[in-house]
This record gives sequence, structure tokens and C-alpha cells, in this order.
Amino acid sequence: MSGYGFVPLYLCSDSIFTTLVPALMRLNKSYNMRLSAILLLMVILVPCIAQGQITMLENPRSIAGENTLLLRPSQTRQIIDLNGEWQYRTDDIETWRRVRVPACFPEPAKVEFRKTFRVDAVLLKDYVFQFVALSIPYYSEIRINGKFIGKHSGDGSFSFKLQPGILKRGSNEIQVSVDNSLNSSETTPLRERLWDNIHYGGIVQDVGIVANGPVWAQETNISTSFSGENRPGTVSFRTLLNSGPLNKLEGDTSSTPVSFGRSRVSHYVEIIDPSTNVVVAVSERTTTDIESDRLIPVNISVQVPLIRLWSPEAPNLYTARLLTLHGNTIIDESFIDFGFRTIRASEDGLVLNGQPLLIKGINYMPNSPEHGASMSLSQIERDVLLLKNTGANAVKVLSHNVHPHFYGMCNKYGLLVFQDLPLSRVPSQVLANDGLQTSALNSLKEMVSRDANNPSIIAWGLTRGANGLASGIEIYANNLSSIAESYADQLYYITYAALNGTDIPEYIDFIGYDLPPGSIDESRSQLARVPRTKTGRPVLLTTLMYPIEVGNFNGHSDPRSIDAQAEYILKLYPEIMDSEFPGLFIHAFADWQVMLPIMTYDRVYQYTATTGIMNAYRQKRLAYDVVKARFNNEKPPVVTSGDYKEEHPAIFVIAGILLVFAFAIMYNLFRRFRENAIRAFLRPHNFFSDVRDQRILSFLQTTLVGLLAAYSLSLFGSNLLFYYRISYFADFILSHIFVAPWLKQWVNYTAWNPMENIFVMGALYYLFLVVYALLVRLVSIFFRAKLLLFDCYTIAMWSALPLLVFAPIGMVAYRLMDLPVFEVIFLASFIAMHIWILIRLLKGTSILLDVRQLYFNITGSILFVGLVVLFILTMDGQYNTIDHTMYLQHIWLYVQGL
Repeated sequence: MSGYGFVPLYLCSDSIFTTLVPALMRLNKSYNMRLSAILLLMVILVPCIAQGQITMLENPRSIAGENTLLLRPSQTRQIIDLNGEWQYRTDDIETWRRVRVPACFPEPAKVEFRKTFRVDAVLLKDYVFQFVALSIPYYSEIRINGKFIGKHSGDGSFSFKLQPGILKRGSNEIQVSVDNSLNSSETTPLRERLWDNIHYGGIVQDVGIVANGPVWAQETNISTSFSGENRPGTVSFRTLLNSGPLNKLEGDTSSTPVSFGRSRVSHYVEIIDPSTNVVVAVSERTTTDIESDRLIPVNISVQVPLIRLWSPEAPNLYTARLLTLHGNTIIDESFIDFGFRTIRASEDGLVLNGQPLLIKGINYMPNSPEHGASMSLSQIERDVLLLKNTGANAVKVLSHNVHPHFYGMCNKYGLLVFQDLPLSRVPSQVLANDGLQTSALNSLKEMVSRDANNPSIIAWGLTRGANGLASGIEIYANNLSSIAESYADQLYYITYAALNGTDIPEYIDFIGYDLPPGSIDESRSQLARVPRTKTGRPVLLTTLMYPIEVGNFNGHSDPRSIDAQAEYILKLYPEIMDSEFPGLFIHAFADWQVMLPIMTYDRVYQYTATTGIMNAYRQKRLAYDVVKARFNNEKPPVVTSGDYKEEHPAIFVIAGILLVFAFAIMYNLFRRFRENAIRAFLRPHNFFSDVRDQRILSFLQTTLVGLLAAYSLSLFGSNLLFYYRISYFADFILSHIFVAPWLKQWVNYTAWNPMENIFVMGALYYLFLVVYALLVRLVSIFFRAKLLLFDCYTIAMWSALPLLVFAPIGMVAYRLMDLPVFEVIFLASFIAMHIWILIRLLKGTSILLDVRQLYFNITGSILFVGLVVLFILTMDGQYNTIDHTMYLQHIWLYVQGL
């Protein structure tokens, strides 16, 4: 992986494209034509030498720090650190290779990891063991010493209690099988789509084995209640005690016996002020009967005098020390940081600790070019400090495999966290899928049970970019409502890309609107239609984004420049604040790598989402200083205008003139060609009959007709693609048609390079006509018709003659499309022309085969429509193409105000 040019190598053809295309973009334009042809040949001819290769992004470290949850050591808990040296292999390569964990890989792959570790005999005698992993996406299966331990699906943390006899004295071996492939209907997240972060696989975060006493606190939920600052507050603990074999407990001076797998333990909590390390409150002891290998809930409350509240301005924390005793012997000790704060939603906005809260937030994607999702703890803390330095009081996390250290730093420095489930732009029909709801519910449970005690986390996002307030969303949200009932100290929200509905699911406290990228005027128009409340609940602006082209400093007159991004935020932020939005989120903190290439903004760094106010390496852009100035009501920096002028490729005019000129020469110099052209265009039935009757036509003229027609269509198609190269919605549509990343990358490349597009697409159109001629010759065998291959070739080439009308239009089409009427006309003409050429091909073929034209046309049309339907159904079965197309249509209509 090297800088912004990083592209996952998970297909052989992908590796060729992703390595050479960015390099091709940087070369002198005079070489592009030659290199384009070479590149096309390489895709076809080069052997798959990279098959099975994956890229391991290592970030080795020991388990350390206070924010490792179950992996946090104490006087009763010892940690067998499994970070560090491992080995791995893929399904395709049997050789074991070394890797240092935590580590992740970006390619969809099945990978097997193994490691040897040691266990002391003393631990085996006195402790119960638990395997703990903070994140091993997406499917994982754990075995120790060849024995199955458990399997897990999802990105979240999980643990498995190890049965006696699994571990042995001395050397042990653990095997972890990982498969990070996703699908389009049931996994959370779904298969990556445009703008989605790369879904990394591997042992992404810390992993270890915890040696617990016979009874330990497995999970604790903390809730607080209070009447104000410097007044008494109550902390309630709902703890789930886990137990192993109780024969490891011994009788003590209090005569607490162990018999028949049953015993009695006591549990209490100390509240510590970390600033002074003084115990400020102690609960009463609660006695509980417990059996071997059981989960027992315990509830404890403790009153704390003169509490200090947690807020972004004053992030006051407390530490709870949870103690479990057998008699007077401490058998488990654990620590949890928490804070006193309340959060609720009113019609006017959010209310924190009884005070109105104006959200000034930034969206955050936990990702780095060097380490992927396996970010270092120091980098995580540095990111939180950079966020805080802008003056932001909130951060919205767009992925849920973030290390718990991130929340610990937000607790410490005072940043409110809005945590999204990793479900983005999911059609409501897909949200209603039972499999997806099950995986989403499991993911939400893992997130909330692990992280809900962090005072910084105030809200959980169930999905983002939803398409209106549809019934599928309501079903989905209501099925996740059981979590909301159990954890009442946080809010729940959904963000929408279209707000054309009336009902909000019952358990949703507020909603957000994700503003699509656009110019300042387009965004103003959109914001003017967004309500500030919806059915009594506030609406936050959850996405204010402006993608840029890396390294573009042309001034804000260039709409893809870094300056334009700064100008966009500079102008819109005060207008949004004046329009009484209860808060907004700038999108995003830093650039991140994506799985599918993006066409619209950067022609070179297609695998980077360039919407950050910093680049992926955390180098500040001008927008960072603008955001900081706006958040802190300071004087903003000066944004230069520049003198950018939109480029108008001369190749369209040159190619159009050459095509028209070539046809004009042939039309005027060759009488036979002129007659054939008129007959083929105006009286195709007679023309095709002459061909059937062995009327000899020039091979050169026939070939030139086919080439001129193919390149006329290519010229017009290149106009359309060039015009839509910066269209947000067109990019999404193309990504659902060209689903292979290497193919979409090539489409992106040709969209920005019309000369190459004309050359390659023209060659492909001509090749299609040749292939059609070969198919006709093959079909003639079944009709027992004696056809010459040249006759089939002639029919194919001259059927495409009407495409020549696109040659003069193609010189100016993309400029005329700025007028909406021409955009509709040209799109309709492009589709209609393909249908017309298909009809001409079928007519010529039926005449050549001497079969009934109506019968053949109907049969051919049914076959063609059947192939199209089969293709659509195949794509829909694998990628939910129909639902996503309807989703995009819904969003587009809303954006257009229709």
C-alpha cells in the first residue's frame, strides 16, 4: 500500500488495473493512446500471478492501557497476551507466513492464523480462562489445541469461556479462521458499495486470554440519576456474574462452604475520584447464591455525595471498582470509568444535563493508510485531540469496529459520540429482511453492551442515508427497540437521504438529514426544504460534505479544488446556524480508503474518499482552519478565488469533424457507396435483399461504414459519460452496473479521458458487430441456409449506418446537456438508437436467412429481452440491484424536489 494509490489486490485483473491505471493517469497525454491499448491487452493476456495474495497491515503492540475492557488486568485477573507474532496462510497459498498482530487485510479473503503460547501450571490450577477478541471481522472460528472453542460473526467484541482441559501446561496452539466476505442482504455491514469504507479482515484489534477467578463480573451496565451539580447522585449497577467450576473456591474463615457446585458470594462497588484517587462512596454488600457455569444478575446502587457532571466543557470522570468476594477473600476485581450526565431530545434539539445543546460535530471514519483498521493507540488519541482542537463538541463514528480506547479518549477530553451501526444507504426493502435485522440486532447488542457505560456516547445510529420514512425502516427500527428499553441513558436515531414521509418509528429520539454533495447554491436549495422538526422530534444536519481533488489549489472558482471545499463550509455554516438547525456534522475528519473506485472528484486517487478536512495522513487542509474558525466564532482564513476555467476537450470536435469528413469524402467520391448508403438508410429491406442475392459490396467500404458507425456512437457515448463524470447519482448507478472494481475503475478512467474512451469504446462497438456477424453465420447452420461469412459481416456493418447521425451531434452534445431539455433528448436518443439498430440487425438477419421477418423479429426480441431480464435478475440476486435502483430513484426525485 503506497499513499493514496492503494488499491486492494483480490483479483488478478484487479491487480493489473489498480497498479497501472493510476500510473497511466500521471503520464504524458501523448502516450495515453498507446498505453491504453497495451493495458487492454495485458488484462486479457497476463497470467494471474497475484492470485491469493493479500496485503497485511500490521500494527504490533502489547495489550496495555485502561481501555481494553475484559482485557484490562487487575489483582485477580491475569492476561495471556496473544498480540504479537503469529503465522497466517490463505486458501490459495499453503505456505505459512509471519505476521504481527493486531493486523488487518483489505481484500475479501479466507485466512487462517495460528500462534503458539505458553500457560503456567499455577494458572491452570487456580483460574478459569476466557478467550477475548476486540474485533475479528467478519466470520471467525476459534480452535485451541485442535478443539473447537466457538464461532462469531460481525465486527464487534466477543468472548468464549474455555472449558476445563482445553488449555494444557506449557505450549498451546490457537488457530483463528477468518473470512471477511460480505453479502448484499444479511451481513452488517452489507457488501461494500460506493463511498463505503474498506471492510478489513484479520485480527484487527487486541486479542488475549483472561485468567479469571472462579466467579467474575462478565458485563456491567451503569445508569446514573441526580438533581444537579454538587448534589448527591445515585449510581446503579446491573452486573452479570459469570462462574466456572466452583471447586476452585476454598472455604475461608467465614465458613462459606462449597458443596454440590453451589456457593455464596458477595458483591460491592467502590466509587473512586480519579483526580484524587480517593474513594468517595462505597455500596453495601449484596450476597448472591451462585452455581458452577452460570450467569447470575446482581443489582447494586450507591449514592455519591457532591457529584461533578460530565460534559464536553468539563469531562469529569469517576471510576467504579467492582469487587466480588467469597467470604472475606476477593476473588474478582474490575474497573469501569463512567460519568454523571443526562441526555434527552426535545422538539427544539438535544438537551445535555438540562441545558440546550448545539451540536458542532465532525464525522469520523477510523482508518489510516499505514494500519487500516488496526490503528495504534497513540494515533487514536492524536485523532481525538485533532477533533477537539477544531472546537467540535461531538463526533459521529461511521464504523463500529473502533477500538474502545477511542471512547476512553473522548471521555477524557470531552467529545460527545454519536455511534452509527455500519449500515449505509440501505433500501427499506433490504432493511425489512429478517437476516439483516438479526445481524443488525446482534451488532447493536455487542456495541451497546460493550460501550454504553462511556459517558461520551450519547446516541446510537441504526442506519444512515435511509430513503424516506418507509414501512421497512419502521419494521427494522421497532425490532431493534428492545435494546433501547434496556439502555435508557442514550438516544437512538436514523439519518435520511430523503425526508418525504410523515411517520418516525416510535423508539427513534431524533433524525438526521444527509445532504448530498453539490454546489453552494444547490445545497442552499436543498436545505431550504429540510424541516427543523419531524413529528415533534428534532432534525440534525448529519452530513455536510464537499469532496475535492487531491492537490488541487486552483482557488474556489475550481469546484473540485481544496479552496472550494473551504469556501463551501465558510459560506454555508453561518447560514445553517442562522436557520436554527439544532446541530450539524462536517463530513469528514479525514480521507479514507474505499473498496469501489469513485469517479466524480479525483481522476487519479479513485480509491480514496476525499471529503476530509485533512488528508488520510492527517495533514490539515484549508477547510480544517475554516471549521476551527467557524466552530470557535473566530476570524476565518482567506480563501483565494483563482481564475479557473472549465476545460472543453477539443477531441470531441476533432473526432466529430474527422468522422463527418471521412463519410463526406466517401459519399461524394464513390457513386456506388452513395447509392448503397441511401438504400441502406431509406430502404433497408431492399438493400438487405440485394445482399442476400449475392450483390457484391466492397469489403473496404463495408468495414469503413462499420468503423464510422461504431466511432460515431462512441463519440456520442463519450459525451454522455464526460458530462456525467461529476454526477454523484450517475456514479452510484454506474457502480451498480459495473460491479467489478477493476471494470468500474476503467469506466472512471475513460470518463475523464474522452480520447481513450472514444478509441476503446469504438473498438468495442465494432467488435460487437463482428461478433454478431459470426453468430449469424453460426445460426445459419441450424436454418440450413448457405450464407457467406462476408454477407453476415455486411448485414452487421450496414445495419449500424444510422449511428452516423451521432457524429455531428457528438461535437457539442456535452455542452448542450447543461440545458435540461437536451439532457432528456440525448439520453432518450441514445437508448432509442440502440433499439433501432437492434431492429435493423434482426431485419437484415431474417432476410439473409430467408425466414418470416415478423416471426424472427419477435423471437429475436424475446431472446434479447430474456437475456436482459436474466442479467438483471442475476445482478439482483447477488447485489439487490433492483432495490438499490429504486432507492437511488427515490433519493434523486427528492433532491430534484419532485
